Amino acid sequence: MCGRYSFKGADDLDRGGIIPFHYHKTLAAQDFGPRHNFAPTLAGPVFSAERTEQGGLEFTLDLLKWGFTPIWLKAADRPPPANARGETVATNGMFRQAFAHHRGLALASGFFEWQTLGKAKLPWRFLLRDGSPFGIGSIIGVWNSGESDSMPQRNYCLITTEANAVVGQIHDRMPVIIPRDHWKDWLDPATPLEEARNLIRPLDAALMTSHRVTVEMNRSAFEDPRAIDPIAEDMLRL
Repeated sequence: MCGRYSFKGADDLDRGGIIPFHYHKTLAAQDFGPRHNFAPTLAGPVFSAERTEQGGLEFTLDLLKWGFTPIWLKAADRPPPANARGETVATNGMFRQAFAHHRGLALASGFFEWQTLGKAKLPWRFLLRDGSPFGIGSIIGVWNSGESDSMPQRNYCLITTEANAVVGQIHDRMPVIIPRDHWKDWLDPATPLEEARNLIRPLDAALMTSHRVTVEMNRSAFEDPRAIDPIAEDMLRL
C-alpha cells in the first residue's frame, strides 16, 4: 500500500507549464502549502473533472480528505481505506462506481515506503528524477454522516499497482502515477473504462529515483522539511 506521501505546495503547479489544462482552485487548495508527510485522514490537493452542459470539461483542484467513504455507506464505523488495488478497482463493489464516474489525481512530489531489516523499519522516499510534482491515480467519494447539521464530505483514496524495479527493491506495491499527457483522459468521466484501466500500470522505472530518509518518519505526525531530505551515507549504518 501507499500510506504516506509529500507535496511541495500548490504554488509549484503553475510553474513551467506542469498542468496541461486550465482549472479552478478552491480557496483552500489555493492556500495549500508544502506538506512533507501526508498521512491518511488528512486533507490533500486532488484534481477532478466534470462534463459541462455544453459538453466541455471543467477541471477543479480541491482539498479532499484522504480515506475513501462512498455516499451509500450508512455509517463510517471503521477506518476508510487509503488505497484501492488497481487490479480490482473497476469491479470491487465499494469502488467501481467511483472509478467509473469520479476519478481524481492526488498531487504529490514523492511517496514513502518502508524497508524491514531485522527489527528496524527504514523509510525510503520515491520521486521523479526531475523532481517535478506528479499525479497519483485516485477515486473520489462523497459521504454524509446523516446528522442534520452535517455537510457532505468529499474524500479520496489512492490506486496502487505492482511495483516497478525502483520501488520493488523495498516494497511490492506502488501508487499509480498517471503520465502527464494522460491526465485529461484519466479525469474525463467520458473516457471508456477500458482506456482508464489501461492507465493502471507501474511508471517506467527509468523516470524514478529514491533515497533513505530519517527514521523520524516512522511517526505519522512528523511534519518537518527533514522528512524528505536524503540521509547522508555515514548515517546509514544501523
